[in-house]
Amino acid sequence: MKPHGSATQIRHNNTNDYFCLTVPPSPPTVHVLQTSPSSISLRWEVSDDGRSPVVKSVVNYKMTYGEWSSEEVGWHRTEHTLRELQCGKEYHTYVVLVNALGSSPTSEVLTVRTQGSRPTGPEQAEFVSSNVTFVSLRLDRWRDHGCRVLYFVVEYKLRNGGDRAWITVTNDLLPQPRYSIRGLIPDTEYDLRVTAHNHAGSTAIGYRARTLPENYSGATGPYGSGLGTGAGSGSGGGGGGVLGLRSILLIVVSSLCLILASVGVCVCLRKSKSWR
Repeated sequence: MKPHGSATQIRHNNTNDYFCLTVPPSPPTVHVLQTSPSSISLRWEVSDDGRSPVVKSVVNYKMTYGEWSSEEVGWHRTEHTLRELQCGKEYHTYVVLVNALGSSPTSEVLTVRTQGSRPTGPEQAEFVSSNVTFVSLRLDRWRDHGCRVLYFVVEYKLRNGGDRAWITVTNDLLPQPRYSIRGLIPDTEYDLRVTAHNHAGSTAIGYRARTLPENYSGATGPYGSGLGTGAGSGSGGGGGGVLGLRSILLIVVSSLCLILASVGVCVCLRKSKSWR
């Protein structure tokens, strides 16, 4: 039976001839060095090069349910980093060695997950704030855990609306510090549902909000206070009391200034008459 490989004839001291059989390399032993949200670093060991130098290594990889890709590595390297991967995803990888006679069998297939996890949402009190006809959401309070948020889905419905379906405000909202749901009814309770998506998955959290009454004196600013509980607990705010106190102080100070100015004018007029 003819062996798989190549036989090379070598003469030694002009006395004996022998043959050296060269074959493809044996499969390497592969280890994971480290991972990050976007990369996987590998190292492999060459146990048997088949008596022919390894000319290159081929690192093959794919995401679960994805297509295989490959990257070639020079003969002198036994480490490689796969880059531009998706965070929080499971990957499969193996290495093949190549010499002049061909390719080695595949190494053991490793299953590795990049760093990162699904987003987590904030508590009610730090996320929702209400005004008379709109509710503001602090989207920048969501945590991405090393895997950036790709987009948000924002929905709402009347809290006492029975089985009324959710109204989708947006299903592809890009990350931004704040977002407002507008055109709401004053002094009305709403259920909110916000879903954050990243490469690792998605997280949906429910919140509750109540718009302010039309005659609410503290609703002069763009953001009032959130009401109700959702993912966490929150309470009705006293922001209106602070704004009302500031208004009263402003009126008092303005009145005092007007009185002092009037007194000053009267004093000046009297002095003017006395000089005459």
